Amino acid sequence: MEEAWFFKSGGGWRPYYNLLYLPYTATVLSYVVIGAAIAPVIYYDRLGSAIVAYFLGVGLAAHYLNEASTGRAGTKISRRGLLTISLSALTIALFIGVYYALTVTVFLLLFIFAETFFLFSYNVKSFLGGRFHNDFWFSLSWGSLPLLTSYFVNTLTITPSSLLMSVVAGLTAGIQARLSKWLKEWRRNPELNSILSRSNNGAPLIKNYDIHSLIWRPQSALKILVLTVNLLALSMLLSRLAL
Repeated sequence: MEEAWFFKSGGGWRPYYNLLYLPYTATVLSYVVIGAAIAPVIYYDRLGSAIVAYFLGVGLAAHYLNEASTGRAGTKISRRGLLTISLSALTIALFIGVYYALTVTVFLLLFIFAETFFLFSYNVKSFLGGRFHNDFWFSLSWGSLPLLTSYFVNTLTITPSSLLMSVVAGLTAGIQARLSKWLKEWRRNPELNSILSRSNNGAPLIKNYDIHSLIWRPQSALKILVLTVNLLALSMLLSRLAL
């Protein structure tokens, strides 16, 4: 089976690194930055805390929980180890969120509840029959909500412009999800190369194509999308810092 483009082969720390799905986690953190960057006033302690909380909640808790539930990445980390890391990270992320709910606004609990719900409903295959494991809920929970949460914790309100920007974030997250799933289906098909090399009267059915050439373009598009969102967030933050 072909590995994801950002995976590192080998043992040791590499399986733990791979499960961070770092490019995708960085995209979620970029939405958090963008949400703060469009706020009239940025409270940098709140932004920093939101980044840490989402890194723990998505990079660790969600991804490790998903692996414990599905085992799709094929790591040698035990299920108990995956759950321990996931729940420990989630506990710290919730502690950060509840702290700001108690010190800034109690309405932040609504965002915390929503993101916690989606963490389990999207990543645990058996949770509610998998009804929330689709591209729409992925786009909402990993695109729109991170941006709105960051904007809200800095402004204590939701505006039409922030809602519109959250839709943009959700759409880009949806593009990411669809490209990523398409690539997974190609990579995880063990019969693909034999199908591509099948011949008809000695001539290949599809000339000059193998698994690598077929996934090159969509994989490049996915890399460009991730880089674009990350650079957009960085540029918006730097503009607020007048750099």
